[in-house]
Amino acid sequence: MKKVILDVDTGIDDAMSILLAVESGRMDVLGITAVNGNVPVNFVMKNTKKILKLIGNEDIQVYRGASEPLLRESHHEYSVHGKDGIGDALNHVEVSQDEPSTFAPNLLLSK
Repeated sequence: MKKVILDVDTGIDDAMSILLAVESGRMDVLGITAVNGNVPVNFVMKNTKKILKLIGNEDIQVYRGASEPLLRESHHEYSVHGKDGIGDALNHVEVSQDEPSTFAPNLLLSK
């Protein structure tokens, strides 16, 4: 089984990618790094955890990464992904705000 770390800015597209990667049975997802992108990183963290909870894989850790781009201003795709990034589809799903203390780039360097 191939070992992977997913790097996401979980909007609708990355939500589907997470579902497919985890449920395929072909990848050992070592962790997921979350960065600013389609929506701010706080939404990305929450959305990613909601997807994992939905599919019963809350044991996969989500690591916070960059909260803003290095070379330009943030541009969020609310018109495509909705105000929360996943079209308010999982508003009923509650997730923990707890996070690993490891910064996402450090996770990548350690694996």
